[in-house]
Amino acid sequence: MDPKSLIELRRLQMKIRFDWPAVFSTNPKGEIFPFRTYEKIPEFMKVNVRRLSPVLDKSADAYLEVREEGGRFFVNNKGACFKDEKKRQIWFWV
Repeated sequence: MDPKSLIELRRLQMKIRFDWPAVFSTNPKGEIFPFRTYEKIPEFMKVNVRRLSPVLDKSADAYLEVREEGGRFFVNNKGACFKDEKKRQIWFWV
């Protein structure tokens, strides 16, 4: 991922994580939510950022093609991945 796109995604973060530049969740409806908590995001804390970044929208769409139920995904300069049940990184967009 190019540095400009990564900066764009970092600006959408609501809580900074030091292990990943940008972390989002998506649901089957395609809504995208920035990371706010390590637990499941409560409904009242969700802010849909779909359509605020073409790069983010493409990342979430690519994720939903691989995992239609959605979930949390992680973005860095390599691309985007999710973690499986064994905490392995599965890259879906590079």
